[in-house]
Amino acid sequence: MPEDILKCKTLPSLASLHEEMGRLLASFFQRQPSPPGWEPPADVWVDPHRIVVRVELPGVPAKYIDVWVSSDAVSIRGNKPRPTVEGQTTLRAECHYGNFSRNISLPYAVDRDKISAQLTNGVLVLVLQRATLRDERRIQIAIVEA
Repeated sequence: MPEDILKCKTLPSLASLHEEMGRLLASFFQRQPSPPGWEPPADVWVDPHRIVVRVELPGVPAKYIDVWVSSDAVSIRGNKPRPTVEGQTTLRAECHYGNFSRNISLPYAVDRDKISAQLTNGVLVLVLQRATLRDERRIQIAIVEA
């Protein structure tokens, strides 16, 4: 009777299952490369007359930020320069640097002549007024740094 247990057909399948689980776990825990660029966090508020977009961009000067508005989206792109100190070596780097982008869909068309953008203490706030007529053009928005 004990010899019958050793001849059981499920043992080879358990061994292959064990090997497959080992491969799966090894691939899961391998470090994946970071995607190029990063996406800053954003909050969006909407009411019947306007959309307010708030994007956190600490350490990014206004001159490194481009904002584009189309009929159905806001695109925010730019670059956060990495600070360097001559003669020092980085011990830990947890902050995001380099190119970034964020695309935000709009629930309704906005008036391209009634858009404001202000950067204060590393927070970009866009206020977009609702359009009465749909404008299909894409425009670049100037940012006022406070």
